[in-house]
Amino acid sequence: MRIAHLSVGDVFSAKWTSSQALDGHDVHLITQAPPLEPPGRSVTCHRLPFGRPWGYYLNVWHLRRLIKHIQPDLLHVHYATGFGTLGRFCGFRPAVLSAWGSDILSTPNISKAMRARVIKNLRHYDCVCVTSEALLTGIRKLVPELRCTVTPFGVDTGRFAPRQRPLTGTITVGTVKTMHPTYGIDSLIRAFAAVRNRLMGLKDPSAGLLQLLIVGGGPCLKEYRDLAQRLGVAEVTSFRGQLPNWMVPDVLAEMDIFVALSRSESFGVAVLEASACGIPVLVSDVGGLPEVVKDGETGFLVPAEDVARSASALETLVCDPVLRRRLGLAGRAFVQNRFEWVESHKMMYSVYARALSTSGKRSGNDVVRVG
Repeated sequence: MRIAHLSVGDVFSAKWTSSQALDGHDVHLITQAPPLEPPGRSVTCHRLPFGRPWGYYLNVWHLRRLIKHIQPDLLHVHYATGFGTLGRFCGFRPAVLSAWGSDILSTPNISKAMRARVIKNLRHYDCVCVTSEALLTGIRKLVPELRCTVTPFGVDTGRFAPRQRPLTGTITVGTVKTMHPTYGIDSLIRAFAAVRNRLMGLKDPSAGLLQLLIVGGGPCLKEYRDLAQRLGVAEVTSFRGQLPNWMVPDVLAEMDIFVALSRSESFGVAVLEASACGIPVLVSDVGGLPEVVKDGETGFLVPAEDVARSASALETLVCDPVLRRRLGLAGRAFVQNRFEWVESHKMMYSVYARALSTSGKRSGNDVVRVG
């Protein structure tokens, strides 16, 4: 099959395109800028001439021309906002849309015009995919009658697997997230500082072993560095910055506890990657995060913005290595049973099959095939 993906080329679409190319399909990635995450060598990349935001409108003719040249069997569009609009104006069928999070949970709230545009985009596509039940609920608030398929972004548990921890004598609390207010890195730093200060006051030896590892880039990096300094934990906090996805298993191997105290989250693949590595997780109970954690079995769920509860749960994990091991082992089994990448891959192919079979059944001018 010849598949064209319209995307920014992030880590999610890179995983889909690379895997489909390895399956022997002729895969093309169409972007408006250099891909954020390079796809596999077997994926053919195409660059549209205009960038965001006007490129979502100015690239229509160029996309139609490119599609006519590629002649794909199916177009897979990522994100219901900008590229969802460009894909709709292009008019190619069959077409599948993947919604990823902010395009459903926050962007439609910007204005009535934006909400109307997202709704039009959702209604245009032959099949719409979401990564979580939480995101499905968000779409149903916009278009109640729309049929969607939940296609969780799975984890390759061969690549994300437990490793022997370096014998450093430390207890490393860590996260891999973008440095943005949405992801609650400030709450993590505050909870970590509270635990360290309390254990130091109790003269608990664990206090001297604690380290904080924060991986990711973003607009709030300096703010979070300053916060760690003010709270007195800068000397035990390491900010690694943005790393390519292939390096994530290496940094997870350094962690004893993974924390994601997001204020909003559509799914939580980073949490699943940590669990697949046998690391106990501490996450906030927002969005799709409760779907990727079994509270008390693979980790702990805490209320968002509740630093005191987060610190209490974190202290429990820090002080109990047996509990950490038990939760970590259960977490890996949970991912293998529910979120294995191979199964997610199969689910997406079933969506493609449905789109291919139903596109021609749509009536009137709703069916347009370029070329």
